[in-house]
Amino acid sequence: MLITDGPITNVSSEDYLGALRYVVDEGVEVLYDSMLNTTEGRQLTHLKHSFALHRRMDFDTSCYNFWWHLVTDGEISDSGCMKTNAFWMNEMRSKIASRKFRQLFIPGTHDSASYKYNFDPNTMENLVTRYSLTQDDDILSQLIHGIRYLDMRVGYYRSNSEKFWANHGISRLHPLSDILQQVKEFVDATNEIVILDFQEFPVGFSGKSDVHRQFAFYLFQQLQDYGANPDLGWDSTLDEIWRAGNRIIVAYDHFGMVQNENLGLLWQSVRHRWGKVKDGPESLEK
Repeated sequence: MLITDGPITNVSSEDYLGALRYVVDEGVEVLYDSMLNTTEGRQLTHLKHSFALHRRMDFDTSCYNFWWHLVTDGEISDSGCMKTNAFWMNEMRSKIASRKFRQLFIPGTHDSASYKYNFDPNTMENLVTRYSLTQDDDILSQLIHGIRYLDMRVGYYRSNSEKFWANHGISRLHPLSDILQQVKEFVDATNEIVILDFQEFPVGFSGKSDVHRQFAFYLFQQLQDYGANPDLGWDSTLDEIWRAGNRIIVAYDHFGMVQNENLGLLWQSVRHRWGKVKDGPESLEK
């Protein structure tokens, strides 16, 4: 197996100081080569990925940073690359349009807004960031890389000019307006469906229905031209959502708001099933 810093079409080998060296297309560097010696479906390379590259991603980016190649009997038998997936749902529409969400595995992130711009964990991590940051990428980069489910936790800060923030527990991270703008930018540029799941309200909401009403109206103001109608419901197919036009599903974990004051925007919250990681995939079947 070879890993290179660009695509290749040709490969040969030569003896170099008593060792085998691979020669590939001009201008491309071999970063790693090894005989595959694992049956686990993965191989440790010790190559480091630069997340700074993600800040330069756009909707036209596809392959970048690393390309891999299997070489069999001196010929390239298979190749692939690290790549973005900004359009995967639309590209698979003919195969998944008739499906309901519960029939699909939708890639998502945990505490999706728990990131920090220009943060290098190797030099900047401390006790607070260790437990408050869960993502390397901002929301737009997550979506461009294929994420379609965003796990949101929201805090309310009455005295701030920006009252609603994306939180991780009590840690206040980003104005929610910034998060929603990234989601809208992505949806405007693609034909993808995105689930925004507001499932925890750790600061300022406890026992306060009026704050939930304020927040619901805020979401309505921000997303009224984007939010899928909750009358469609989770039993609708992806094609029904596509044909209805609006493609952001706003799930909200407050039964009273969804039942009585959903503003034509708030969907029933997403059901979560937490398997025990150590038990493996079979735990999800129980």
